[in-house]
Amino acid sequence: MPLCTDVNLPKWHKAVFPKRCVRCGSDPQDGTLRIWTQSIGWWSALWMFGSGFSVRVPACYSCGWRIRIKRVGGLLITIVVAMLFLAFVWPYVEGAVPRILRKWVALAMVLVCLAPVWIWEVIFPPPIDITAFPKTVDYEFRDADYAREFARLNAQSERMKVN
Repeated sequence: MPLCTDVNLPKWHKAVFPKRCVRCGSDPQDGTLRIWTQSIGWWSALWMFGSGFSVRVPACYSCGWRIRIKRVGGLLITIVVAMLFLAFVWPYVEGAVPRILRKWVALAMVLVCLAPVWIWEVIFPPPIDITAFPKTVDYEFRDADYAREFARLNAQSERMKVN
């Protein structure tokens, strides 16, 4: 059983969401949550950021705030873990690494330190997440039934794929 269900739509397609909260499934009472991300592609590593993409998803007030806090909290945890590593662990390792490799070794060690945070995100995925590519967007749902309903509502798009 997958931990999340992905629905791929063309970027130009205006996504239609079921009329219920993406997190708890109740009536969102016209509440929405704006989710934003950067497009990723071959240029992402060079420019650090692609073009922005955002979508409004139905979410009741309390669930909207929980989703926002989890998204911002995940970013803050990532930054704090990387900074703590660089401040407290790297000074002990730096002398043992050849100068030409120091940046790459530091990057690899930061990524290893962040692995538990990313594994947590995979095991306990957010109710919704998006990944934008140059021409398509992956809508990732924790609830498979919500994803199927979302895919059914957006079925008029001939290039839609469900993973």
